[in-house]
Amino acid sequence: MMRNEEMTNENLVQIARVLRRDMTHMRRQSNRASARRSRLCRQAECAGCAEVHTRLQALRMENQFLRESLRWLYDEWDKISYANMLMKGELSKLAGPEKLPELDVFLRSPFTEG
Repeated sequence: MMRNEEMTNENLVQIARVLRRDMTHMRRQSNRASARRSRLCRQAECAGCAEVHTRLQALRMENQFLRESLRWLYDEWDKISYANMLMKGELSKLAGPEKLPELDVFLRSPFTEG
């Protein structure tokens, strides 16, 4: 009878080893799957970040272009404003200072071309 008890104990030990090995194998497979999902998630986040970075660069370039355009427009406005002041001075000399308000009204009239 002792022999049967020993066989049973040996069998139980072997079964426990097999179970432990199988559980370790299953845990490793689960960890690998989890790591794969994590890698895919990080890659997706990085792809999203790259798109956002590309869009940010495009917006920065557009902003720079708009700022330069605005500077150019201010410069042009200054030139035109100065030229306008000179022409008003000349008109004032030619027509007289009292006629300048009438000329301003005439120049702002919607019926004049220009």
